[in-house]
Amino acid sequence: MKTTSKLITALTGLFLGITFSVNAQVTTANTTNTYATTAYVGSSTTSTFKDIVFKTNNVERMRILGTGTTAGNIGIGTTAPLQKLHVVGNILINGAASSLFFGEGTTANAEWGIEYDLGGTNQTNGLNFWKPFGSSGVGFRNFILFINNNGRVGINTNHPTASLTVVGNALIGDTTTKLPAGYKLYVQTGILTEKVKIAVANSTDWSDYVFAKDYKLKTIEELEAFVKENKHLPNVPSAEEVVKEGIDMAKMDAKLLEKIEELSLYVIQLKKENTELVKRIERVENK
Repeated sequence: MKTTSKLITALTGLFLGITFSVNAQVTTANTTNTYATTAYVGSSTTSTFKDIVFKTNNVERMRILGTGTTAGNIGIGTTAPLQKLHVVGNILINGAASSLFFGEGTTANAEWGIEYDLGGTNQTNGLNFWKPFGSSGVGFRNFILFINNNGRVGINTNHPTASLTVVGNALIGDTTTKLPAGYKLYVQTGILTEKVKIAVANSTDWSDYVFAKDYKLKTIEELEAFVKENKHLPNVPSAEEVVKEGIDMAKMDAKLLEKIEELSLYVIQLKKENTELVKRIERVENK
């Protein structure tokens, strides 16, 4: 058709240095969009210049490479794109729920998405890394990693209240290490710090109950018998238990304080007995 030839001629004038070719006629009678496989718009194998260059005001804006191992690479702001899309400059993705999706080309669903999330009530806007519906592994999950506008980072939350907020368990160390049940954080090989403060839930978790009037303090004889049989103090875990279960610092400090307070009571008792013994000796001497 002459109409097609005129269109190609017009496009050739718009894009300097590019040869556009159509290898099959397209007629208005073709309503099914079933064109010949030889039809194309672009540079042919006989073209002197095989790249496609897009210009405005005679300045190159975009280029599609046509030869070599980088053929098909698209460059914006560069004449030598190194990847399928190579942009020199800034990219703006704007609008609500605007996302970038990443995944394997053989799957119908993307594996990962990155979007700018507008947040909700009492939430801040930020960058959201999420798993779209139909993705493999854990399937759909939101806010796997979230960076809000004030720079705070959230894991499994879009409301980080500190520089790093983690909802769930955290492991620092070898990935082969299994996180023990009942704990939110496991640090392999240890922690070096200048200060540690351990919270105690309530007063019953501390050891001042030793000084209560109804506290049953073991006699020295009972204490001696217990130590001989068990090889450790009462209410203090054995070495085997410590190796197997570890130490709860708050509970252990409370137990150590319990032993100190019991020792204080033993000292008070001994002082009273010693004072009474001195008085008896004085009475005997006076006689």
